[in-house]
Amino acid sequence: MWIRPNNQQKAADASKQLLTVPYSDHLTLLNVYNQYIQSEFPNSCVTSHSNISTLDLHDRNWTWSHYLSQHVLVQADNVRSQLQRTMELFEVDLVSQSDKRKLYSSIQQALICGFFMQVAHKGGRKGIILQ
Repeated sequence: MWIRPNNQQKAADASKQLLTVPYSDHLTLLNVYNQYIQSEFPNSCVTSHSNISTLDLHDRNWTWSHYLSQHVLVQADNVRSQLQRTMELFEVDLVSQSDKRKLYSSIQQALICGFFMQVAHKGGRKGIILQ
């Protein structure tokens, strides 16, 4: 998702730092997506690869100025649309959380519950991983 041109590495790193949520790659990715959607000229209706050539110039400028891949963000929007349709199909309520701290806590809890089998602890002798 991040673009880091050789001649602009410091600027790219600074831009990434502005969008980073400390201690969470998942929340950083969510923050980037939300900032993309809320940018001055959102193009959130684009949901397929065939529409990439019709993207609004301002969207391209926003992603380029933030050193992000337009293609990856369009794919993320497509995945979100698919998940939303699935939730509607199974009549799962779509709930918004205005308090970022509660939102982030809820997302972290969902990730932990969903991936509890992939959690590992390093302990004991060197190189042994306990699950």
